[in-house]
Amino acid sequence: MDKTVGLWDMETKSCLKLFAHDDYVTCIKFNQMDDKYFISGSLDAKVRIWNIPDRKVVDWTDLHEMVTAASYTPDGQV
Repeated sequence: MDKTVGLWDMETKSCLKLFAHDDYVTCIKFNQMDDKYFISGSLDAKVRIWNIPDRKVVDWTDLHEMVTAASYTPDGQV
């Protein structure tokens, strides 16, 4: 466990991109309706929505306590 989410190419076994938090990452979930996005949570109390092709945060919230789970609803909403 570290302070990043790594996106890996399983065929070449190479890391394509690291997505950073300020503290240890505790959970991630890919958006089942749009695979360009994933959500991540961390001990830094933030939940972030990432755009993979743009490699940046598109939205986030501070929950003021550590995040241990995050998910999308079945229709792809947070």
